[in-house]
Amino acid sequence: MKKLVLLAVMLFGFTAFAQTPEQAYKEAHTKAEKLTDDSVNQLVGFLNITDTDAVAKIKEVVFEKNLLIAQHPDFSNERKAILAEKIEGVLSKTLDEKQLKTLKTEEALYNKLLQ
Repeated sequence: MKKLVLLAVMLFGFTAFAQTPEQAYKEAHTKAEKLTDDSVNQLVGFLNITDTDAVAKIKEVVFEKNLLIAQHPDFSNERKAILAEKIEGVLSKTLDEKQLKTLKTEEALYNKLLQ
């Protein structure tokens, strides 16, 4: 009888505090959306970007990076470097030279987008 009660308590304990993959994905998605919105809104305000297509492209690639990092906190530096290169490529294609130069002078914002 004691073993049954102990088994029931242990089973309840494991299931009560277990996080389902769906919950983990939702939390990672919410975190990534918030980080992306903050970063992109700061970028748009700093550079006065008016092209909605450019903003959408930047937002998409930054969201991808933030989601991957939120889902996998132990993401390797090599993979982060690959994502940073991808973001740099999108930034260089969507921003003009003056905007890109201005962004690179603001190191805190630039690093926030890449890392």
